[in-house]
Amino acid sequence: MNDQAKYLARMAVLLVVLMGTIHIAWTAMISTAISYYYHARIFDIHRIGHDDERTWMAAYIESTVSDDMVLAAGSSFTFLYPFDETYTFTSELNRRGIESINISATGYGSRDMHNAILCPLIKQGKRPRAIVLELSLINEVSSMRELENRAAVGDCPSIASSGLFLFTLMHPLGKDWISIAKDQFRHVAPPDKPSLGVVPDSYFPTMAAFEKAKPILESNIKRLYARAKSISENVSIFVTPVYFDGVTVVGRDADMVRLQYEATLALCKRTAGLDCLDTSSLTNERYFANVTHFNANGARALAEMIEARLR
Repeated sequence: MNDQAKYLARMAVLLVVLMGTIHIAWTAMISTAISYYYHARIFDIHRIGHDDERTWMAAYIESTVSDDMVLAAGSSFTFLYPFDETYTFTSELNRRGIESINISATGYGSRDMHNAILCPLIKQGKRPRAIVLELSLINEVSSMRELENRAAVGDCPSIASSGLFLFTLMHPLGKDWISIAKDQFRHVAPPDKPSLGVVPDSYFPTMAAFEKAKPILESNIKRLYARAKSISENVSIFVTPVYFDGVTVVGRDADMVRLQYEATLALCKRTAGLDCLDTSSLTNERYFANVTHFNANGARALAEMIEARLR
């Protein structure tokens, strides 16, 4: 090999080493930023891409969840879509000196919470101080309409778990990580009084759909609760409260929604006893930003319920 060829070979090796070093440094910065910036909840997990969501969730759990934390899991209600994380009930618990983490995603139901959150906890041997689970009636029935029996909670799937650093290292998205991890809801405050816009006709399930889904719903509540109790002795489970008067304002059948809520609450109480938080007192106007999501008042009230269980 002549001198020029040797020089080019050395330059190629140096370039590879330099690019590798830059990638490792960038990976360390991004994974660390995600771990520390999102201290009250994860970012919008759906921005990762469907195929990688659960792997990323397992990586986040491995890197951030500790045994002295309260872990909350749920849907857009617990995530508090589309508002800043400082207004979540987990942020309120943190302000009260109860270290909490919010691992939720819009559209999540029992099966998603079981597979993406509880199963990685088991695989990794994590035992949070307490687990708070949301039962989103709308999401539960919706998933059963779409997936039927596939919406049932079953055994834990096989999920790779490697921590945020290795996940980011193996997904070299470069500067795209900035847009993915950016909190698009930062500084967005929920209104003190509910903003009542139009909801789709299919948003609330019909009684026929609810009755059809009820057997799987009951089975899912039992399986989800049992799995959580196998991880932590202190489990709280609640049915997502709804602003019933607001349901009427947006032109939907509030009595039907109330009946479904009460029936689901009865299933919850029958399964979990005192571990089922009765949120029926949190269904009036002062707690809501819209028909199905809390404002700061609602977050504080729910945090008080959870705190009382922990104390």
